[in-house]
Amino acid sequence: MKYLVVLALLLFAAWLIKNKIQQRVRRARGEPPAPQPAVRPITIISTTILVIYGGYLLWYLITQGGPSS
Repeated sequence: MKYLVVLALLLFAAWLIKNKIQQRVRRARGEPPAPQPAVRPITIISTTILVIYGGYLLWYLITQGGPSS
């Protein structure tokens, strides 16, 4: 699970760096900036990580029966 999160964060960082470089090149050429997406990528990745860990927590609690009395 942690490797998937690390992979997702690395892919997000690569996309972010690529996007920043493209913006700088466009500004240097004098072109207008590209339109921003309606949903930001950080929102998507954070929601995905929360859903994955929340699902894992629920699965663990259901299969293990929670804390023993």
